Amino acid sequence: IKEKSKKNIIFSTIQTLTKEKNLKKFEKEEFEYIVMDESHHTAAPSYVRVMEYFKPKFFLGLTATPDRMDKKNILEFYEDNMVFQMDQEEAIKQGYLSNLIYKGMIDNIDYSNISYNGFKYDVNDLNKNLIIEKRDKAIIEKFRKLGNKKRTIAFCASIIHADHCEKIFRKAGYKTLSIHSEASKKNID
Repeated sequence: IKEKSKKNIIFSTIQTLTKEKNLKKFEKEEFEYIVMDESHHTAAPSYVRVMEYFKPKFFLGLTATPDRMDKKNILEFYEDNMVFQMDQEEAIKQGYLSNLIYKGMIDNIDYSNISYNGFKYDVNDLNKNLIIEKRDKAIIEKFRKLGNKKRTIAFCASIIHADHCEKIFRKAGYKTLSIHSEASKKNID
């Protein structure tokens, strides 16, 4: 017989929970409620595994991005029960989200030369094609014009790309920090 956890609430990443040794630590009916954040991933095998293993009284799925590229219906995993829905425009109107201001820059990267498997680009190809001095200089210059004094978050193509951007922005005189799965010891202050 498995020993029940003495904690009322347990938080886990899906990657950790779906490991056989971790999943089997729990009885199938051990939890009354299970909340699946980022539930737009529910159709993925790891999420399905959790949903098929556990038998709670209630599964609650939360997502800000319910539409999937593969068009799979995530509501079917929740008995087609939509409790609440608010689109992005309404969330901005009601003050739940900030108004969106997109700033883009067209570069001359030929993405047809970067391996793509239908879902994502090859990370090594991205690194080779995105981490180039001419592009770095253009990004710094564009940032100086558009967001120079504003607190900013930038999304990068890989860990190597994020660390590279941290270095080039720091070299340009900005206080920077690269946050990713291999940067657990960094101070975010």
